[in-house]
Amino acid sequence: MAAESLPAAFEGYAAEETSTPAASPGKDGRLELTFAPDSSGVTRSIREYVEVPFHLTRGLYHDPEPGLVTRCVQTPTGGVAQGDRHRTEIVAKPGAKAHVTGQSATKVQSMDRNYAGISVDLEVGEGAYLEHLPEPLILHEGTRCLQTADVTLHEGGTLLFTDVVVPGRLARGERFAYDRYRSRFHAEAPNGTPLLRDDIDLAPDDRSPESPGVLGEYAVVGSLYALGIDGPESLTDAIHDRLAGEAHVGVTLAPDDRGVIVRALADRRAPVTDALRGAWAAVREANLGSEIPEARP
Repeated sequence: MAAESLPAAFEGYAAEETSTPAASPGKDGRLELTFAPDSSGVTRSIREYVEVPFHLTRGLYHDPEPGLVTRCVQTPTGGVAQGDRHRTEIVAKPGAKAHVTGQSATKVQSMDRNYAGISVDLEVGEGAYLEHLPEPLILHEGTRCLQTADVTLHEGGTLLFTDVVVPGRLARGERFAYDRYRSRFHAEAPNGTPLLRDDIDLAPDDRSPESPGVLGEYAVVGSLYALGIDGPESLTDAIHDRLAGEAHVGVTLAPDDRGVIVRALADRRAPVTDALRGAWAAVREANLGSEIPEARP
């Protein structure tokens, strides 16, 4: 998928020089991972490549779904800093089943120059099942963060993707102190036909995220995109049946009934992640007939 040009709101940030040039070695983290099933139907990583700060655990096979591999992305650094450009590319070959997650929340460190870029490119092959469920993103004071997810979804492929954004170190009273957060989720067919696009652009100095029609009284926002799933209409009811707790949650059908979108709001991240976990369980049961793994302590 061709990368889009830099949003106008980030052009000024990009022109700001940093002591270590943006996207230079050490600031251009890269992770490439390709999954494919072996002759027995067990999914393996057939290609992987990482550059600092990324590190990958070995393949784990603890998931209740037979043959599904889990990979955990780790980083030894304290988070994403100004001028960092982190890129992840994952391909699920036809018939592969994989779950990719992270070790912990990703902290976008305070900054006063340039911006932090996080991009994810996913390709889900025919009959493949890919879950990309990272831990939440925490935006520290002064953060400028551009996050993009570009998906190529083949016929018969299924993707689950989550994104949870925490607007600061809430326990210390930091809330909406970042400069700008912009995210884009874009999915298309292999021939370039658009399937879904969803953008979030929050700039507290321009308009309070707590305004009516934005996040209102809530602070943390989380989204789950489930595309290429079976029976999306009935799945919306199944997701509602699993929702409980204090999060304010909406479930809607994706365009042309290609899947469902779940958006959760709360004042803390736990209710949001709990709600998305319930939605994940409903999607997993409907599409694979298996339970999700137990939550990490």
